Order: sequence, then structure tokens, then C-alpha cells
Amino acid sequence: MVWVATALAAASLVLVVVNMVLALGNEQARTEANARQQFISQNGQAGSLDNALIRALVGEAVNNNNTEIQALLTRAGVNYAPNPPAPAGAGAAPGPTPTEPSAAAPAAPPAGKP
Repeated sequence: MVWVATALAAASLVLVVVNMVLALGNEQARTEANARQQFISQNGQAGSLDNALIRALVGEAVNNNNTEIQALLTRAGVNYAPNPPAPAGAGAAPGPTPTEPSAAAPAAPPAGKP
């Protein structure tokens, strides 16, 4: 009977240790998930800032015909077109808006080239 009680006590100690190890692993996983969530949240905020900066650069490039900024935007893959002039009496038109880079397939090479 003593041996049975000793075996049960040892088994309960083993289970306590296993429980502690699992709890530590769970805490580490939770910490990692929180860090990833914070990273995702910060990237969303940075994306808004990026869009505002691109819109400002496009406005500067179009309004002042700044060729350096136009070249920078082209190298970065930002396609934009100025808004058409508004009809008389329609009020002020908003500034130009950038478009997403084209996802179309690259152009075919010129004829005669492999």
C-alpha cells in the first residue's frame, strides 16, 4: 500500500512539472503573438503615412512640373495622371491621385529579338 501511495505522489509531481513546462511554453507563444500583432498594427499606420507622402509627391510633381520628383515616382513604380480640367462653374477639382503600379505582364521584347 505504501508503494502505491509513493507511486501516485511521484506521478503527481511529474504532472506538476509537465504543467509548469506547458504554462511557460504557452506564455512564450502568447508573447510572440502579441509582438506580431503590434508589428501588424504599426505597419498599417505606416501604410497610411506612405499613401499621404505619395499623394503629396504626386501633387508637387504635377502642379509644379517637377521632373526630378516625376522621375523618382516613375522609378518607384507609381503611376499617376493629372485630373482632367473641370467644366466651367464646377468648382475646384481635387489634386491628382496616384494609381497602383501596373500588375500587367511585362511587354514582349521587340520583334527579331529572342
